[in-house]
This record gives sequence, C-alpha cells and structure tokens, in this order.
Amino acid sequence: MTLTGDLSFKSSPSAVSCLFRNDFTIGVSLAFQQPLSVTLDGAVDVNGKTLSFVSTHTTVLNGPLTGTGTIKADGRGVSLIGGGPFTGNVEGSAYVAGVYPNAAFHSPWLTGIGTAGAINAEVLSPAGGSPKPTPILNDAW
Repeated sequence: MTLTGDLSFKSSPSAVSCLFRNDFTIGVSLAFQQPLSVTLDGAVDVNGKTLSFVSTHTTVLNGPLTGTGTIKADGRGVSLIGGGPFTGNVEGSAYVAGVYPNAAFHSPWLTGIGTAGAINAEVLSPAGGSPKPTPILNDAW
C-alpha cells in the first residue's frame, strides 16, 4: 500500500488509536496527526520523504524501516523496534531497540538497547533507561 496524504484523527477526549499491520510506502511527505497512538507492525519504506508523528501519545514502529528520508516525532517521541537499512534522519526523542546503522539521530534524548548510526542528543541513556523521573516516550518499552 502507498500512503499519499496525511492521516488526521479526532483529538482528546475521543482520541483513537491507529494500527497498521501491513507493509506500506510513503508516497508523499505526510503526517499522522493527533491519534492517541500509532503502531506500525509492517515494513515502512520512507521512500525519500518525511514521515511525521504529530501530537501522539505513543508511536511504535515494530516492522523494518527502509528507504531514505526523515522521521519526525514530536512530543513523546518514537519507539523504533524493527531495525532496517533506513538511511536518513530521525528527529525527536527516541527509544531504539532495533538495528539502524545508517540512521542519524537528532534528539533531545535517546535511549534503548539497539544500534544507532550517528547520534546528536542532549541526553544519551543507553540500556533503556529514561533520563527523566517519568518516562516521556510511551509504555511500549
């Protein structure tokens, strides 16, 4: 499946979750806007575009991440689990459990047990610990 536009959801108190179990390709730069959570279980080909997660409580990419481009995760950040040959930038806080040797992370904070390429983070907290008293990412880790 190819996604060719933003996915917008009703905000609180009626916020809903978004779950994709299939593989997909980003056809144009797009954003998931205001879902309670986003879970992507299939492979995601960023395809040279920008994939943004705006005002989400939980964002989890379980499947492999491929292609080139930019992942933007505001607020609570993103959990990257599935690994993959993705080449590009990940902007925003992140928990990394997969292997992303070609991804450059630009983060207020970065944590996890995975492998990351270049890192530019204000706070680096290896092994999955949160550098703040209350975790700011999500309950997926």
